[in-house]
Amino acid sequence: MHRVITTLLALTALFLASAASAEDRVLEFWMCTLKEGKTLEDAATINGKWLKLQNDANPGAKIRSWGLTSIVGEPNAFGYMDSFPNLEAWAKAKAVIESAEGQALDAEFGALADCTRNRLYQATEH
Repeated sequence: MHRVITTLLALTALFLASAASAEDRVLEFWMCTLKEGKTLEDAATINGKWLKLQNDANPGAKIRSWGLTSIVGEPNAFGYMDSFPNLEAWAKAKAVIESAEGQALDAEFGALADCTRNRLYQATEH
């Protein structure tokens, strides 16, 4: 099952990357499980805050993010796919999370879900 999810994520990344733009991007995937009482709407709200924080801190980077929901498989499983223009913007995004506002947002994510697996890819359009 783990291989199926990983393969599906990789294919989704390639599809979304080429559909989103004609430029190469760095894609980060997070696979998560909602905690009891939390919803996908909660996840979307927190992710929207994360995206605004990142784009405010990285003017012109055009960081993008998608919520990934399970069609088949675990009903509480979901994920995020974040798209960065390059590794420098990705590294800056990681540094932003160390700020006071970033730490508060990270705590919100922690209360929402367990996100235990992630992958970072360089996406190249062919």
